[in-house]
Amino acid sequence: MSKKLFTPEEQMLLKQNPFTEKVTARRLSLTVEFKEIFLQAYNEGGTPKQIFEDHGFDVKMLGDKRIRSIAQHIREQYEKHGGFSAKPVRQSKTGSNAKRSGKDEIKYLQDEVEYLRQELDFLKKIIALKTSGK
Repeated sequence: MSKKLFTPEEQMLLKQNPFTEKVTARRLSLTVEFKEIFLQAYNEGGTPKQIFEDHGFDVKMLGDKRIRSIAQHIREQYEKHGGFSAKPVRQSKTGSNAKRSGKDEIKYLQDEVEYLRQELDFLKKIIALKTSGK
């Protein structure tokens, strides 16, 4: 995510582009149609900056870093899922509710036990400091 925030004026300009699905101060979401166009043009040798410019985006407003990042996300999304979806793709949670293989579950539980041991040692030290200070 870029550190450069979009001003309200920039957001309005981006919303006017037909390839913009949603825009906030921090994030620009592009349509599935644009992602498909982008990937095809990129595979044909187009540069990310030129592709954005050819489709009505102000590349100075977006910035080189954001353009490279968006291009990388588009390519990764296509490689991982074999296409694009109108719904945002979210990472699966790695919490205790996520399904894991037996080895993964054991590793997860071992890490959790180690973390809890460290936390307990830390709390013991805090208690010792408080009681010795009285």
